[in-house]
Amino acid sequence: MKYINSLIIIIIIGLGLISCGSGGSTEKSNTAQRGEFVSGQKLVSHSLKDMQSSINKSGGERFLIPKYPVDIYKITYKTITPHDKIINASGIVAVPKKATNALSPRVAYHHGTILSNKEAPSSNVSASAPEAIAATLGYIMISPDYVGYGASAKQPHPYLHEKTLAAASVDLLTASKQWMKDNKIKINKQLFITGYSEGGYAALATQKSLEGDFNTTITAAVPAEGPYDVSGTGALLPTITHLAYPVSVAYMIKNIDSIYANGIVKEAIKPAFIPIFDRYFDGTHTAAEINKLLGNDPKTWIKQSFLDGITNGSNKTFIPIMKENNIYDWKPKAPTRLFHGKDDQVVPYSNASLALKKMTANKAPDVKIINCSSAIPGLTITPTSHAKCATPYFFYIIFYFAGKAKNL
Repeated sequence: MKYINSLIIIIIIGLGLISCGSGGSTEKSNTAQRGEFVSGQKLVSHSLKDMQSSINKSGGERFLIPKYPVDIYKITYKTITPHDKIINASGIVAVPKKATNALSPRVAYHHGTILSNKEAPSSNVSASAPEAIAATLGYIMISPDYVGYGASAKQPHPYLHEKTLAAASVDLLTASKQWMKDNKIKINKQLFITGYSEGGYAALATQKSLEGDFNTTITAAVPAEGPYDVSGTGALLPTITHLAYPVSVAYMIKNIDSIYANGIVKEAIKPAFIPIFDRYFDGTHTAAEINKLLGNDPKTWIKQSFLDGITNGSNKTFIPIMKENNIYDWKPKAPTRLFHGKDDQVVPYSNASLALKKMTANKAPDVKIINCSSAIPGLTITPTSHAKCATPYFFYIIFYFAGKAKNL
């Protein structure tokens, strides 16, 4: 149990200067395009001893054996805002230090919901970060900060916005591939995709974009605990008396207001709580702080008229806009494992079951649900809540990907 609790903390934290070669250059074109590389910066090196120590402290030595030292780089690149403005964004690439010319598979890893910029991947590069742990096993880990964090911290974060989350990841994959080529970091043809919570949503959005828009072959994908049915999840709001993670609802309302400029914060939120929305979603406050200020009962801070509008269908902003960002009704080509816990009160299990139903109806060749409770033999998780499923998720992706990966 000590092992489970300690590793849960590490995974949740991940969930959510010396230039190298051409990484020190700055993109100078006046016609910048998505996916253009801007700069690379080495952030930290972790020795094999560092990685072993980190795994031992977590109690994970029963499952994980580090193989390589790890270098972590910050990559700055071009991506888009929700309104298609080209901006600088950032993410990290965690590279296992293998022999010269040795190949590695890539993993696009997407972090969960964060509120503070200090929690972004480029600010969280310790040896216990999920990216570092997976990299020491032989994967090149590519993890976007997302718009709103890292190099784009002055931008509002487009929470659960399909197009922008997918673009941030796809564009980092493009830019980092060029950077790796310039710096003679060898990759094979394999690309895995995964993420947890908001990262599960981002992972599925990225897979959809890569397969649909770019005809990219993906080796396998494991989106986990994601709200793929954003509108269906939002429609449950009037029936809920206890929000396990109130900031997720608040962030969605704030996001709709900032992207669509439709005044939904004033429409939905009681006047006494509007200052929280004005001041605390600025990248310096944590989810825990905002959750405490809001409280778990949504009727405390959300107007009853707004909730009634969701129930009777008269609300023409919240649910319709959320429907635009549902991502469950399409046909994945790659093997796709929808990892979820049946006891998740933050992101209901129905998100995974509906996605499976729709994808199966669309004749997806290989989509399955992986229940958190049975994902790892011998690892019992009770209840299978949003937080408690973080550890079995991480072990599941390591074992599942290892069964398909080459050149580890």
